[in-house]
Amino acid sequence: MKKTFLILVITVLFAFPVTANVFQDADVSIGIGLGDSAHLTTRLDLDRTMSAVFNVGFGYGQAGGLYFRPQYQHAMSELEFDIDIMRFYPYVGAAVPMAFGGDGFDLGVSGVAGLSYYFANAPLEIYVEALPGMRLMKAGEINAGFGIGGGIGLRYILGR
Repeated sequence: MKKTFLILVITVLFAFPVTANVFQDADVSIGIGLGDSAHLTTRLDLDRTMSAVFNVGFGYGQAGGLYFRPQYQHAMSELEFDIDIMRFYPYVGAAVPMAFGGDGFDLGVSGVAGLSYYFANAPLEIYVEALPGMRLMKAGEINAGFGIGGGIGLRYILGR
């Protein structure tokens, strides 16, 4: 089952660039991140303030195996700020980190607090985020606990 799922994920990741021209008018970005997991990330902007994000990779802090983190982001446009001539965009949200490792299934619930910077002359976003949250399951058993994760990443914005 794990091998089949991993093959499916790899196939989708290789097929995505071929179909990227479908998203030329959509606000879709793809990239990589590193922190509580080493992951590939995709963000779909639903409107000017809301985004859906999906991360898939291999986790360090959870089970150490296959890692998924769907999350919702809400841009805090009233809190945007400049440092010198660079404009930063803060956001908040919620995430559901899941990991499938050798020990079993891990599940948690996290808040998301992040900061993005969009390059003016390139279709790139760099971000840093913190994920304070609560673990609900560890190794397939109910085992509550608090923790914090986070990371940094880079996304390429398609169609820009």
